[in-house]
Parts: sequence; structure tokens; C-alpha cells
Amino acid sequence: MKDYSGLKYQVAEELGEDIDIVIFKFDKGSESFNFFKRKHSQFDGLSAMADVLKQQGAIVKKLPMQSIGKEPGTWKSIKLMKQFLSTNGKATAKWKDQVDFEIVGKSKGFIFTFFSKEQTKKILEHKRTSLSSFLIHSLDEVSLDFFIDREGMRKWILPLNMRQRNKHEQYYGNCTASFVLHTGEGRTESDIQNELLEAIKRDDHWGSWFYTNMPKYLGKTLLKRIASKLRNNGHGYLTHMGKWPTKNIVLKEENEQELWMTASIPSRVVPLAAACILWNDQLALTLRTHPCLKQELGETGELMKAWLDKIALVTNLQNIPKVYSVKEGDIK
Repeated sequence: MKDYSGLKYQVAEELGEDIDIVIFKFDKGSESFNFFKRKHSQFDGLSAMADVLKQQGAIVKKLPMQSIGKEPGTWKSIKLMKQFLSTNGKATAKWKDQVDFEIVGKSKGFIFTFFSKEQTKKILEHKRTSLSSFLIHSLDEVSLDFFIDREGMRKWILPLNMRQRNKHEQYYGNCTASFVLHTGEGRTESDIQNELLEAIKRDDHWGSWFYTNMPKYLGKTLLKRIASKLRNNGHGYLTHMGKWPTKNIVLKEENEQELWMTASIPSRVVPLAAACILWNDQLALTLRTHPCLKQELGETGELMKAWLDKIALVTNLQNIPKVYSVKEGDIK
């Protein structure tokens, strides 16, 4: 199976973006990090995590699968793609004046935190919607003071694993589609959840899947020409890695002191990137901003703390977890 979706990441890298996937192991005892990189043109987040764990001695029987329904034929896929694009809408919020979407390149680093098992259980029990909708809504609200001059509609991207049973169980290339969710203008957490459920009913993921594999028909030269003209088209990005380790990934050894995670990739198209994982029943988060936002790493740390305060307020947590800053130069 040829990875046509991976072509867009190859093009983004050639246009100056830092597009490598960062997977890391955090040792809770020593509070130390071990970093591993994978090319996004060859892996997505799930397969990159599985590949790194396999390199560390894990047995990967199957990659995580998803129940996504039967794949439609070509003409139905084209129709669904048009439907998917028509429901995206145009963002109306105004970014602060210092934001410059002509800038490409490396971020300053990323911010990382994790909750205890008890805190995670409380968050999962208290939230009113899916974890994705809850995290998007809370992060979106606290991000306004950092980036937005005028309130308006904002767009968030939520990737979906498109691996199907008996087809992609050992496929390590890019295999994701995306839902586009809207915030702002009075939209609540429940509104975001309802929009997500409606998108699933409409089969938006199959329209997005066809769209993300359009490089198959465009070719690299035309794709690069189009990509060079793309600027901001979204506010934020949430990579939900799901529950790990999965039943089909057996670690070399169980170690309660270790936690594995990824740092999602921002771009000038979608400059705010967050990720979450449930590793051994502990929720972990990362936050990363693109250089076009002109935000120092310390400011991204303040944004993370504001996000944690919001999560604690909504779920009645008494204490927020420690926040760790990882500079770009330390990711080796």
C-alpha cells in the first residue's frame, strides 16, 4: 500500500517545516526523558509509537484498529469529500497582530505533564462528553488570551485512526483522517461533542480520508505548488493517542515508572498542537506552538498551566500536576 498521504508531510518538510514525529519515554523517578524521532512522511503517531516500542523490545502483534464502517467506492468518496469540505466553514476569529503566518521552521520545544491514576479516574468520571471534546473545549477557552484579539469562530482538527481489521494490521504508513470541529461564538463542550457525533453519522471521515490521499491524483509537483500557498486554516490540533499499551502490543517489561508519549506537530496552517494519551491509566498531555505564533517556551508553559487550571476547575481536582519544559535543542 503506497503512502500517498505521507507525500504532504514530505512536501511540508521541503518547504521548511519541522515535521518529524517525536516519541519520548519519561522516567517518573528520575524525571528524565529519552527521545526518538520518526519521519512523518513514513509514519503517523500511532505507528511511530508502535515502531519505537518494537525497537525497544516490545512485541507488536497488531497496530491499533478502529471501527470506521465499510469503505465507500470512488464516486461516493468524492461526494463525501465535497460534503466534508463544505462543512468546514471559515474561521472568523482574529489572531493577535504579532502572529506571522509567513514563518516556517522549528518550535521552541514542548510542554509535558501527566496526572496520577486517581486524578485521571476523576477526570474521566466527571467529564460530560468524550475526552477529546472536553480537552478541545477547555484548551480553546484558555488559549484566547494568548493568541486572539477578536472573538469569533475557530477550527480544531481531530485526527482519526483509519486502520481496518484484516487490511492495515501491520501497516506503518500514514493512515489517518480528520474531523474538523468548531469552537467560539458561544459553542459549548456539548456542542462540540454533538458536532463530532453528526460528523461520524455523515461519514465525514471517509470524505477526509479521500481528501488526505489526494496526492495520489495531484502528484508531488502540483501538491508542492498548492502547499506553498497555504497559510492559516485552523486554530488547534488535538492528537488523541488512545489507551496504551494495547492488548496487541506486549512490552519487553512492565515498568510503572515509565510513561510513553508524543508531542504533536504544529504548522503555520494549524499552529497550536496538543496531544493526549492514557498510558497505564494515567492521562498525559503535551502542548507545542509553531514559531509563527512568536511564543516563547515559557509562555507555552503558562498556557499549559492555564489549561490545567481549567481542567481542575471543571473536574474538582484539588492539585494540578507538575509541568515540564523540553527545549527543542534537548530533543535528540
